[in-house]
Order: sequence, then C-alpha cells, then structure tokens
Amino acid sequence: MSNKTTLFLIGTLLFIGLFGFILPGDSPNKVTQFGLGAAHLVALYMLINNGTLRNTWFWALIQGCVLLVLLGAMFKIMHWPYGNLMVAVGLSIIGLAYLASFIRKPSKGVFDVLKLIWVWLNYGSIVLFLYRIIDAFAYYWTGIFSTLLFWGLVIYFAIQVFSEREIANETE
Repeated sequence: MSNKTTLFLIGTLLFIGLFGFILPGDSPNKVTQFGLGAAHLVALYMLINNGTLRNTWFWALIQGCVLLVLLGAMFKIMHWPYGNLMVAVGLSIIGLAYLASFIRKPSKGVFDVLKLIWVWLNYGSIVLFLYRIIDAFAYYWTGIFSTLLFWGLVIYFAIQVFSEREIANETE
C-alpha cells in the first residue's frame, strides 16, 4: 500500500471517528473509538513501515520485547505475579533499543528526533505509572501530549509525502 493510500485511509478513519460525535445514543462512543483507534493503528503501521528500524537487528529485539509486554499484560489480567515486571522490562528494552538504533543512525532529522521523544514519552510514562512513580494525573497529561506528538508526526510525514509529489511534478 502506498503512503498516499495509507494517508487516505487514515483520513477516512478519522472522519468516521469524528462522525461518531454526531450520532445519538451509545453508538457515538463505539464509532468514535473504532475510527480513532483504527486510524491510530494504521498511522503507526505507516510510520513503522517507512522507518529504517525494520532493516536492523533491533527490530527482532523489539518484536521479542513486544511479546514479553503482551505476556506481562496477560499475567496482570490473570493477577499472576511478575506481570508488572515483565511489562516494565519489555517496555524499557524497547525504549533502549530504539535509542541505540537512533544513535547508530548516520543521519538524523527532525522527524527522527520527534519519533525518539514519542517512544520514550510513551513507554517511559507507562513504566513510571506501573510502579506508581507518577500519579494518574501526570500519566493522563503525558498521554495527551504523547497523542498530540504522534498526530503531529503523522501530519509532518503527510506534508513530506505530498511535498515530494509536488517537487516530482515540477521537475517533469
């Protein structure tokens, strides 16, 4: 799927999410959650798919840590011991692997720095909240800032995709 098609899909899902606000009854929450949640997942897929991280061994490490986080979440749901520890270790290693990948990258742009900040803000706030280092209020606001930063990254990426098209059209 091309970036333009993916961006169109994201826009459509965001429209569905916003459309949920005008529906009567309980369905607005479900439609809004579906539209915004699906748009978030598609945008995350687009950012990962266009990154250079997938071409390194860090990607395999991150996939293993995602598995550890999911396993830890299952432990937490079942109220078994070590769930918090598994989630915290998995998220910490993901953050460190992303940092190491960022450091090893030969050229770093604004987009790369913003992605690094987003990853650390997301995973760091979750780990700090799990161990009650930050309270729910601080976690709420880091979540809002993280979401705004994420959508800013998507918009920044979309602007770059469409500006490349205009440059290609001008050179023809």
